Amino acid sequence: MRDYRIKRPHMKTTKKQIVDWCMKNINECHYPVDASEMHSHCFRCGYQRATEKAHTVPWAKYNYDSKYDSPQYYRLLCSECHPEAPNVMEETHCEWPNHHSIMDKWIIKSAKEFNAHLNYNTYWEHRNKFYELLDKTGQHGFEPTNKATMEWIMDEMLKWKEGLFEDYCKERGL
Repeated sequence: MRDYRIKRPHMKTTKKQIVDWCMKNINECHYPVDASEMHSHCFRCGYQRATEKAHTVPWAKYNYDSKYDSPQYYRLLCSECHPEAPNVMEETHCEWPNHHSIMDKWIIKSAKEFNAHLNYNTYWEHRNKFYELLDKTGQHGFEPTNKATMEWIMDEMLKWKEGLFEDYCKERGL
């Protein structure tokens, strides 16, 4: 039986090395963060905040292998996004830049769920509003949320966004 209480070795790869590698190898068009902001913004939510080195390969569970302490096996995530990241072992032989890791696919897909236009500093606000509205709904028995309920949530989200835009214009005298 494996001992999962492995002491984590010091990670030698620096955030700068990760950013430099990502700037050369990742197409920023699909990411919620521009290459020029990768050093200061979370790769997933796009917020400017402290980031953590997040492994694309959860080596701790599979015993440490020094090959994974290299820039291509990391992304920079904030402390809110990092725990939600996939923890999936993938061995891939695809070459960059045409390959997206499971982590990259998750970043791209999940970022667009609540931030379709990939605007900075909006992901968590939109996500929280969606769940606030979802909490105001019910279900019929054990059925999933039905189409009419989801349409109501989306209509309420649009009203909320319009209100944000109106407030923005008023603040700027537009």
